[in-house]
Amino acid sequence: MPGQLHFLLEICSLARKKPFTSRQTRSMAPKAKGKGKKGGRQKKKQPAAAGEAEESRKTALEVDTLRRHLVLRRDVARQAKADSEGLQLRLQELEQELETAREDKRDIYEGPCKASSSAIIMPP
Repeated sequence: MPGQLHFLLEICSLARKKPFTSRQTRSMAPKAKGKGKKGGRQKKKQPAAAGEAEESRKTALEVDTLRRHLVLRRDVARQAKADSEGLQLRLQELEQELETAREDKRDIYEGPCKASSSAIIMPP
């Protein structure tokens, strides 16, 4: 409501103003720019067909660049997958080696223990 009242007051104040007189409508003479180049060479505008051809060439170049990026990314992804599979196989081999080493260690430790315990249990 206060916004509408402000708007109406502004319209009324504009309506009360007197119209421009002939003296007010005259504009002042433009200022002199001083010495300088009077006329510069204008650049030649390319015809519309040349502009479209240029745009088409740029678009084709961009498409080609994006395709090359996709090929590179695909190659990198394939290489990463192959490396991952190779590392998984290597991890399985190392885990198997670790398990056999643990079994060997356990057998070595339990061998003398069994012999000594069996010697104690058996009467002479």
